Amino acid sequence: MNGSELDTVSDRTCARCGTRADAGLIFCKQCGATLRPPASLIQPGELPPATVTHAGEPIVMKRPTGVTVMANIFLFMAYCTARGLVTYLSWWLVQRRGLLVIAVANLLITATLGIALLKMQRWSRWVAIAVCAAALVFIPRQVVAAHGLVGNLIRVGLWTLFYVWAIWYLFQPHVKAAFRSDSKSQPTLYETFPPFASSRDC
Repeated sequence: MNGSELDTVSDRTCARCGTRADAGLIFCKQCGATLRPPASLIQPGELPPATVTHAGEPIVMKRPTGVTVMANIFLFMAYCTARGLVTYLSWWLVQRRGLLVIAVANLLITATLGIALLKMQRWSRWVAIAVCAAALVFIPRQVVAAHGLVGNLIRVGLWTLFYVWAIWYLFQPHVKAAFRSDSKSQPTLYETFPPFASSRDC
């Protein structure tokens, strides 16, 4: 900010009424007109990294599209897990109680993470990175469990690509900046969340 912008008026007449302005006045004491344009207290270079300017005013960055896509994928995973729990609950209670606990934990994690990403909670970025990294550890086991079936191998490959992409995307500078911004400017859950896919797509 230039020092001259903060100097008060020393010798000037009001352009509206012609009244002489005394030293130290910014507004005309006769008609109230502005004797000089007000100086901005915030310079563009002083804005935090999560903001940009539009017509000289700071605005908060919107949620990146990739984060919305990622959040909906996590919510879709939670939906598929919930549908499986409802469909096979009695069998899991008798035969696979250990897997039932894992499935319930997976449901809670993916549902919570999906909603948190939509709300741009700062902690959700690191949790999503950790969840995707942990999922990649189990990919070799899933490849073995596919038993060479093409459909199963394609599904495992697609999930692998998603986990790798999610980790890479969440480390992009503009994504990190968006998570540092004020979450109040983000769209609501109902504004961006599309309907769930049909059960046969799971």
